[in-house]
Amino acid sequence: ELFKKAFHSKAFGLAIVDQERRVVDINEALANLLEYNREDFIGKTAVEIGLTSPAYIKKRDELLSLILQKGSIENYELQLETRHGKHLDILLSVESMHLKDKSHWLIYLMDVTEKRKAEKELAESEKRLRTILQTEPQCVKLIDINGNLTYMNPAGLAMMEADSFDMVSGKKAYNIINEAYRDAYFRLALNVFKGESGKLEFEITGLKGTPRWLETHVVPLRNAEEKITSLLGVTRDITESKKTAE
Repeated sequence: ELFKKAFHSKAFGLAIVDQERRVVDINEALANLLEYNREDFIGKTAVEIGLTSPAYIKKRDELLSLILQKGSIENYELQLETRHGKHLDILLSVESMHLKDKSHWLIYLMDVTEKRKAEKELAESEKRLRTILQTEPQCVKLIDINGNLTYMNPAGLAMMEADSFDMVSGKKAYNIINEAYRDAYFRLALNVFKGESGKLEFEITGLKGTPRWLETHVVPLRNAEEKITSLLGVTRDITESKKTAE
């Protein structure tokens, strides 16, 4: 009775298949996922049902080989095509079981289509962002609540006269700011972690000794819980405009 209730739950797809690969039972969750009725599966193989996409056939042969070698499978990634041609990303697990002294396979299928889609979109978004940051001509930096630099793009490293991020990673951002402007920087940073944006002009001395005037715009960077985790700064070199103004 407990197995029956678990089997017919709607949490994920389940099926029982005999050694001839014919479906003995299938729950509504799996039938609905594949856009069939339960009755379409009983007593039939996947091929007889119509699950015959080339991608599935190729994976099916790999699966049979793995099952024979290991006796079970856990979280095997598989692509399926539903009755109406919808493509699904599936996690498949298979365990052996006995019914009436005969060997059967208990098959679990979990639909991860939306999860994989979200992961792909996130990866593409991150790639676009990295490209923008790598080619942005202004300095873009992240500073944590302790004042440590946690990110700086190539333009920023060039302003700092750093050959790589390792030269500034984890260092206090204010160390490179000339002392006369540090108090103003501290006030600006404090306000950012209170949720305010701001702007500041200051002078620095690069790691190789070159003086520069910079103008930075800073905003609070929040995480998914809306907690401020970093100061995001975009900084431009205004040395030439300062010379021109003088």
